[in-house]
Amino acid sequence: MTATAATSPASSARTKGALSGLGAIVLLLGGWRLNEGGVAGVPLIIIGCGVMLIAAFFDRIKSWKVGPSGFAGELYERAHGVELVQAAARAGDSALAAVMPLLREDVASGVVIVPSHYDGKRLVDPELHFLRQELNVTVFALRRPGDQKWCGGGRVSTTVLAAGTELAVAGEPADITHLRRRFAG
Repeated sequence: MTATAATSPASSARTKGALSGLGAIVLLLGGWRLNEGGVAGVPLIIIGCGVMLIAAFFDRIKSWKVGPSGFAGELYERAHGVELVQAAARAGDSALAAVMPLLREDVASGVVIVPSHYDGKRLVDPELHFLRQELNVTVFALRRPGDQKWCGGGRVSTTVLAAGTELAVAGEPADITHLRRRFAG
């Protein structure tokens, strides 16, 4: 007997949420049973962790098949996934050591768009000092409207910004969220 299924991104997101909730409930139930002195809590904890692990990847599953030979699945491609793998293969060890914390989400990173009221300003100008002084956000690259490539290094601080410039930033998640709100408002 073989079971096959295909998913859409929208249904996968709903299912991911449901699986995460189910996994959390089973995990909590297992913890409660274990706390009450019942060894029956251990399998529930294992099942809950397994369901939550599956939920973490569920929105990437394009199709799956379970049969006598086991489980097989096809994942949706991530945006820039192939480009990232190729760049990592060419990068030196020191560059990878610097980037790995961002990929592990030890440090948040993201892209924010410069609003029109900062048009003509530079990151070293007083109007943009709040990025480092208040928010502790580091801009490590930028891409001006119309440019195909990102600009990095020391020239980022002195580049004249245009409205719509993309800033690649790193910092605490709350600080990046605050920056997005400040740029939006």
